[in-house]
Amino acid sequence: MQKRKPSTSTTVCLLLILFVIVAVITVIVVRQLTGGSQETAAVQVSASPSASASAAATTKPSASPSIETTPTPEATPEATPEPTSEPVQATAETVSNNGCSAENIDPKFTTPGSLLLLANKKHPLPEGYVPDNLVDSGIPCTNGSALMVQEAAQALQRMYNAALNDGVSLAISSAYRSESYQAYLYNGYVAAYGQAEADTLSSRPGYSDHQTGLTADFVEGGAADLTEAFKNTASGIWLQNHAH
Repeated sequence: MQKRKPSTSTTVCLLLILFVIVAVITVIVVRQLTGGSQETAAVQVSASPSASASAAATTKPSASPSIETTPTPEATPEATPEPTSEPVQATAETVSNNGCSAENIDPKFTTPGSLLLLANKKHPLPEGYVPDNLVDSGIPCTNGSALMVQEAAQALQRMYNAALNDGVSLAISSAYRSESYQAYLYNGYVAAYGQAEADTLSSRPGYSDHQTGLTADFVEGGAADLTEAFKNTASGIWLQNHAH
């Protein structure tokens, strides 16, 4: 039995069908490839802004460093030590009134020989001053005797007699002192206690009221002499009530 050969028309139809199938497959493959590339590009494009935003959010501009100004400290003035000053010398015309103001002084307080002659730590006497008419005080003295200006000695004797009438016997330890003797006393205090302490215990030479011949120190010969306790003694009480 002899086989039949396919006809020409049949062969052409098969070729066309095969061609169509290949073409369809090619189109499908091309679309798949093109679509995947676009999706990948879209994903990359969409991801880029987020990355930029993240980088922008993360990266902050560095602030300029602030410069603190340290103030220059003010120099502290050094205290000037106060030197030990000499007593302030007043003139016959003016004197400091408690260190606050100046006022005129009556000449009777500055004239040598006046019974009201002023002498203290601020008001010196003329250099080498010696009063006139020095006489014995005329009352008991624990140091033997004491001189005073005559008018002052007479007044002291009247006061002594008045105290005796009241049962009180007054006595003195010193009255007039020369400038040289005052220097001896003052220098002894300086040697023993120093100048600052000496100035609280004794007058400097030329500044002592004893040098006027108008001053006397009353004592009783006991522990209260030349202390505040003397005001409680019989002599101190009598003097407080009558010596004015």
